Amino acid sequence: MKKVCLSLISTLLLSSTAYAQGPELPAEEQKDFVSTTLPYPLDFVRNEINLQFDSNDRTFFEDYNAAIYELPEQARTIHDLDLKTYKKFLSFPITRRNKFYVFYGAYPSMQHALQEITPYGVLGMNNSALQRYASLSTSSRSNDIYLWSPDTPFWHSGYMLGDVSLPFRSYFIIHLSAVDTQHTNVEVIEDKPVVNMGKKLSVDTNGVVHRFAIEDVAPTASDREYMLYCINQFIERKIPSRRVFNCLSPEALENLKKREAERQ
Repeated sequence: MKKVCLSLISTLLLSSTAYAQGPELPAEEQKDFVSTTLPYPLDFVRNEINLQFDSNDRTFFEDYNAAIYELPEQARTIHDLDLKTYKKFLSFPITRRNKFYVFYGAYPSMQHALQEITPYGVLGMNNSALQRYASLSTSSRSNDIYLWSPDTPFWHSGYMLGDVSLPFRSYFIIHLSAVDTQHTNVEVIEDKPVVNMGKKLSVDTNGVVHRFAIEDVAPTASDREYMLYCINQFIERKIPSRRVFNCLSPEALENLKKREAERQ
């Protein structure tokens, strides 16, 4: 028993030493405001965002598991995996190589999270945009949208640990305010951004043992900018619903526009 305890203590000490270095974020990712003004009325913008992030539309994906996760061995669904591969696939956290649009929704049951963000609750956070948001009145948040995911996958963003890219995850607040009757300012704010520091034996305040070290971090600019890019793209292309569209990269979008121009 003594040997087991000594081994556990040694593991924890080694892990603590290995993770003494914190996650690093490039200077270009450290922005306070990430926003844009769209040439549409506020109600129109809000309705379009709710349409494209309709949480009910997740059922329309023909192959939802493949859309959400990077399935191994060319499998189309999780039912194609053998037991050993399936267990490996379920190991937490799942990290995607691409961005996050497809698995976030404007879930009605999660919209209460917006009013639960208070100045007291964000004290000490390294998130100036969220702290500023927390000071807004209830009425000024009435048109906002909270984007959340029950799948909570990670993706690789700007955070590094030495030369290793760290898996990152966040939820998003879409803050809408009218500039005038025909223009709407759209600001994207990250809520609960975290990184996975890798395998590390840790115990939370409830006494639950975890195999990964999940650390709170400051928000990233590129992910908020990408969310704005997707929202603008959805509206510009007049896509009828989420189930028939995903956010195209700038290169893919440019190629699509060329093909459409050639057909005309």
